[in-house]
Amino acid sequence: MTPGARPVEVLLSALLVTAAVLTGGGPRAAALTGGAGAALPGGHLVPEPGSASELDGVFCTSSASCWAVGGYSPPAGNVELNEALRWNGRTWSQVFVPSPPASSPGGGSVLREVRCLGAGNCWAVGLYERREAELNEAVHWNGRRWSLVPVPQPGGTASGDSSQLFDVACGSPTSCWAAGDYHTGATFTTASLNELLHWNGRRWSLVSIPDPGGAATDDTNVLESVRCTSARSCLAVGTHNLPGRPSVVLNEVLRWNGRTWSLVAAPDPGGVAAAGDFSQLLGLTCASARDCWAAGTYGGHIPAVTFLNEILHWNGRKWTQVIVPNPVGGSGSIQVLDAAACSSATSCWAVGWDTPRDPNSGFDLSQAIHWNGRRWALVPAPDPGGTSRDDVNQLKAVQCTSAAECWAVGFGEPSFASRLAVALRWNGTRWSPR
Repeated sequence: MTPGARPVEVLLSALLVTAAVLTGGGPRAAALTGGAGAALPGGHLVPEPGSASELDGVFCTSSASCWAVGGYSPPAGNVELNEALRWNGRTWSQVFVPSPPASSPGGGSVLREVRCLGAGNCWAVGLYERREAELNEAVHWNGRRWSLVPVPQPGGTASGDSSQLFDVACGSPTSCWAAGDYHTGATFTTASLNELLHWNGRRWSLVSIPDPGGAATDDTNVLESVRCTSARSCLAVGTHNLPGRPSVVLNEVLRWNGRTWSLVAAPDPGGVAAAGDFSQLLGLTCASARDCWAAGTYGGHIPAVTFLNEILHWNGRKWTQVIVPNPVGGSGSIQVLDAAACSSATSCWAVGWDTPRDPNSGFDLSQAIHWNGRRWALVPAPDPGGTSRDDVNQLKAVQCTSAAECWAVGFGEPSFASRLAVALRWNGTRWSPR
């Protein structure tokens, strides 16, 4: 997808470039390509509205009512459009969702996440590209149709400016939060700042929040996910650099108490001393205000570029790291958890992807890990994009309505062909493509 590479993708690309120099390999371009899309091995029932598509967010109000959002490339035209799919308990179908006008060649729009307060009240947020600026976007579902809703653009609207929304959550119909980051074109190499927008039932507005990474040259502050258990209790997670040391990346957590957002201490399992140390939180879920999980990745050059699964737990007072399995493990491997979801305190999922240690193998595999109330364990997940050299499978979001009913969405990309949307369903026993 042309607009809006997520910060974890930027960091991954930068570290893999280093790995390529050391090993002779090279990172794949993370792009949603046009052209004829190859059918995914094994078949699936998710609509593919264009020549390429991916799903980045999913939410269900019941086992018979779900939304999945992302972006797709129409058969004709050098542009990407918002995508919304609806599950009615039997099949997924495409539902029209407007896309903001995009005038940049190769530009377009993508929806990153969707959240609903009920079957007739949903928000989806993301970003779009216009005149070489990346801009926030928000769309609302009123039970009949999706419509665009104006949102602030704190990064500006000139060429090179950027405002990106990655997640949305609501504590009530009159209190929703959208999280992301922004910067101006003039300060592209100066600072990326945390972004939180608030919906008060009438309009979206920018809220002042801390930027623990600072605002000097190359400083970075990004909020990747936000969750609320009530209008007065929310958490937001992401990443920031060590002030004055952009090469050291740390976890970030903010907490809303109904009045202000404040920083909350969190472990940094990747370390805080050496250049290349990193800890990044990408996904967040809460079973209650005193039971939340944050998922991501951490690591560094140990001695090769290594990404390991990261899970932190919030007990209402503090965050602690919880040991989780890694599908590959070892120096040079890559494991990333992009999202998490709980149906109860004893049933949670975290999903993402992993890459074997051989940097020249060129393929990513789906990964899913499950919490049973005592420990996290790996659970096999299908790889619709294939498992041969250069095949790609990535799960980007997960949502559960019960311990026996979950959806994980993402994309498959067989051997550099176009990306195709993927939805996996958990039936209490196994994951299968739908």
